[in-house]
Amino acid sequence: MVVTFAGLELWHPDKTIYNAIVALAMCALVVTLLRRDLVLLMLTSAGIFTSLYSVLFVYLLVLYPEFVQRYYNIPNLLGIYVFGVPLEELMFAASAGAVWGVAYEYLQGYRMTSAIPFRLVEVEGP
Repeated sequence: MVVTFAGLELWHPDKTIYNAIVALAMCALVVTLLRRDLVLLMLTSAGIFTSLYSVLFVYLLVLYPEFVQRYYNIPNLLGIYVFGVPLEELMFAASAGAVWGVAYEYLQGYRMTSAIPFRLVEVEGP
């Protein structure tokens, strides 16, 4: 992910958010190819993080309605907004949520296993 991001930054230094989105999406794709058992968790974490990020961004826009116009380079954006949130921000949130949601499980090699049935055993006591 870091190598992809660095290479894209050298190629297009003025498109940092797009470089980050591509690098994170490539990382998510690699994890998907190597660990299919993490795909559902990856999609779930991407959805949850994107939802949370969206709500917080909309809340920011309620407090500071001119935030995007003042601090974003509008000509570099796609021009698509969801409740005032630039699409790029939502794409970043989804790709980051997909990667960070499964990063620990992937790096530690944890796998989902089926539960071992629990047996009650009668123990003789005093």
